[in-house]
Amino acid sequence: MAYEDVYKSLKVRNDLYVGGDFTVLGDFTFGDVSTDSLTVNGKLILATATTNAINITVPMTSEQGWNVGVAFQHGTMAVPLDYGTVAASDLVLIETSIEAIATAQWVIGQVNQLTTAGASTGYFLGGYNYLLVGHNAGAAIAFYAEVDITATAALSGNVQGLFSEMIVAAGTITGAGKISGLTVEMNVVAGATVANPVIGIEVDMRDIKVDCAGEMIGIKVTKAGGSNYLDYGLKFSNQFENVTAVIGFDLTQGNVPVAMLCETATHTLTTFAKFTNSTGAITNLFDFSGYGSGNGEIIEADAAEATTIYGKLKIIDCAGNAAYINLWSTPN
Repeated sequence: MAYEDVYKSLKVRNDLYVGGDFTVLGDFTFGDVSTDSLTVNGKLILATATTNAINITVPMTSEQGWNVGVAFQHGTMAVPLDYGTVAASDLVLIETSIEAIATAQWVIGQVNQLTTAGASTGYFLGGYNYLLVGHNAGAAIAFYAEVDITATAALSGNVQGLFSEMIVAAGTITGAGKISGLTVEMNVVAGATVANPVIGIEVDMRDIKVDCAGEMIGIKVTKAGGSNYLDYGLKFSNQFENVTAVIGFDLTQGNVPVAMLCETATHTLTTFAKFTNSTGAITNLFDFSGYGSGNGEIIEADAAEATTIYGKLKIIDCAGNAAYINLWSTPN
């Protein structure tokens, strides 16, 4: 005879030990104060489908003092999370491993949905990774994404390590804020001594060992077609006191055939480079003082070697008039 056939409630004032299975058909409440705890030496299995498998009715408090839905505190683990205690193997706090087949549906590992309930002046974060590095470390990565194509596959869509989509619905958007699909903010405080490179965005393509049939591009700005608008594919906003160059080409690691390649196909490129709203001084158009002699001269000192005008480059002068730069050629 099951216990629930006779009694409808069970109250335990001290410890309760269950040697076999323990099934609760109704509500199960334990603990009188915050120091009371429930210890499960085996597995805690939720076998019935429900929308509230674990329901937290009061705010939890994290170590940073934040109110959180579920708080996992490292201090409650039997082995403290010290560096030396995990040297023999990797340490994974949470793992989700699922093998699935999708037929015209999405298979999603985790969904974080946060919806504003009203106007406010606060900040909303769909996710937050907080990594503190105060000691020597081999590497420190706040967010790591990896996609492995492990076998032959026909790709009908894109395979991407990181994808961000920003959708602006029909409406009136105002204010001083920006709408950005990706923002990288770098902060180095005054007084810091940093011997390492400081890079906002780095695209490392050193491990491409084969010449792929498709284009191999570090950064690409593209459009999907239709009526699209774009002011700048790449824009540098000078808000710095010390700048070496807007664009730098480091060709010290190998030979490069072309620094900048422009392909127009059947379309028109009105102007290759243009100065607009420029009231400051431009001292030199080109500076070849750092180009050493004997490297294949691009500046000839002997004018007799170029006596014939082969062609001319059309430009717009400072007054807005058409002007030309002559291209000299040696006699045949």
